[in-house]
Amino acid sequence: MKLVEDTNIAVGKGLTVYTDAVKFGGVNDFALSYIVTCTGIPSIRIQMEQGINKPTTENVADAGFGVPKTVGDIETALTSKTIQHMQLTPVTLGYIRFKITDNDTGPTDTVVNMWITLQKKSFSD
Repeated sequence: MKLVEDTNIAVGKGLTVYTDAVKFGGVNDFALSYIVTCTGIPSIRIQMEQGINKPTTENVADAGFGVPKTVGDIETALTSKTIQHMQLTPVTLGYIRFKITDNDTGPTDTVVNMWITLQKKSFSD
C-alpha cells in the first residue's frame, strides 16, 4: 500500500484499504495518476485523506485523518480501466494518504496502481 515502492494495491470486493501516509509540503503542483486492473468491470471510490500527524498505524482507519471539506472524492464509482490523471489541491496539512473502497459491485481481483507527481517551481529574481 505504499505509493512509492509498491503501487499494486489490492482492493477486495466490498473492502476499504488505505495507502501509507506520505509527508507532504514544499511543492507547488500535485497530481495523482491511477489505473485499475481486474477481470471484470471495477467500481472503485478513491478519496484523499489528510492529517496533521503520521497515523498511529499505517493502512487502517485513523481518527486523525479525514477528507478535507474543500476537496471532493477523486472518484465515486470508477469503472474505467484506462489510466487517469487528476490535478489535486490538498489543504496545508503535514500528511496525505488515499482511501480506496470497492463499491461491492466489482470483481474480487481488483488492483489499483497509483503514482504521485510533485513539482516544485523555482523563481529567480
